[in-house]
Amino acid sequence: MMNVRIPALLALACALTIGGTMQARAAETDCSSAALQSMLQHDQTMMSGMKMSDDVEHDAMMMMAAHEQSLANLAKFEMTCGKNEKAKAAAKRTYDTVTAQQKELQLLLGGP
Repeated sequence: MMNVRIPALLALACALTIGGTMQARAAETDCSSAALQSMLQHDQTMMSGMKMSDDVEHDAMMMMAAHEQSLANLAKFEMTCGKNEKAKAAAKRTYDTVTAQQKELQLLLGGP
């Protein structure tokens, strides 16, 4: 039954990826607090705009996927803009963990 909603997952993943990519590109040139705030607001808007279905498990996994993408964006921002090497290393570990979790969620939702 979850496979029926795969297009919604793919649409969300594409939107988050495109938004995350745009935010990551902005972070490469703009490491200001305003850029960070903009990225976080974009991610929050994406999550709050998600439509819920009657499949609570699917909805929870979709929210987890959106949360993981937001966390990956934040970690990437720190890796790009951070000045403290320990913080940047922690962000890299977080990014690696989150991307592995994203792959697991995609598999559970029936994606590639």
